[in-house]
Amino acid sequence: MEILAAASLIDLKESETIMIINIDDAFPAIITTLKEWQPYAQELDCVNTLYVNENNSKIIHWDFYKNLYALKPPSQ
Repeated sequence: MEILAAASLIDLKESETIMIINIDDAFPAIITTLKEWQPYAQELDCVNTLYVNENNSKIIHWDFYKNLYALKPPSQ
């Protein structure tokens, strides 16, 4: 649920395609949507994970200490 709250802060929609990358290689990179990911999020509860949209303009980082950071760089 925290990831969904962070996503809403940066206008990342649940239906938007994202890549989920675990920095520690706990699982392979996954291309999905937040909606498709939700049923499996508890099973793959891994820190050091990045959630990045297709054009790298919206990023959520779940760090080692289980803090969430949401970033939406300014448009150019």
